[in-house]
Amino acid sequence: MGGADYFNDQYTARPQPYDPACECGVCCHLADHPGAVVVLSNGHPWQACDPWPADDLVLVIPAHRLPEQNAKE
Repeated sequence: MGGADYFNDQYTARPQPYDPACECGVCCHLADHPGAVVVLSNGHPWQACDPWPADDLVLVIPAHRLPEQNAKE
């Protein structure tokens, strides 16, 4: 069994297609991944995407709904 990643920052996942040519600085790390990859978030709250191997397990812990990126307070 492999290791696990843990993110303490809350964010709303917005899955979208993976683009290995994305210039975010993170997507390029999975460009040679042998299987499918999905992007869980593309820059919020970080300034880079959050690509994830599509066949890897992921545990999502529901949290309070975060405000939309474009919502005005």
